[in-house]
Amino acid sequence: GTDQSFREATQRKQDLTDLIRGDRPEVPKAKPQTDWSQVADRPPLMRRMELAHQDRLTKWLASRDEFSRNRLAIRHEAQLLAVLGEIIRQEGFDYWDDETYNHFALELSQAAKDLSAAVDNTNYASARDAGARATKACSGCHEDYRG
Repeated sequence: GTDQSFREATQRKQDLTDLIRGDRPEVPKAKPQTDWSQVADRPPLMRRMELAHQDRLTKWLASRDEFSRNRLAIRHEAQLLAVLGEIIRQEGFDYWDDETYNHFALELSQAAKDLSAAVDNTNYASARDAGARATKACSGCHEDYRG
């Protein structure tokens, strides 16, 4: 974390305490557009994406049995990956205005959405395909942007 994320977490904790006591917390009006680069730093988001993809999804999609045993966790990680793929494309993050980077991020998000749908349909073949497309998007992006 960062100092900013710590302050925000502390304030949200106080808000929850106030709610439990029956008070109404003072919450600022929501901005129409969130500046995600002010909410989270890119490196921790990328580490979380790597955890979801490499450490969890890849293992859980390795066999039909693993897929069956971990369906709910797969859906959770896929949905998280889809959201993070959208967040890292937002203005303020590195490469947000780069067409190639956006293509990789969109491919990752779509593959993750397709993976979640495959889990809902208990379709292992489609899940494996979506997982492979996610891997391809990650690998291509890392090849071009990580060096």
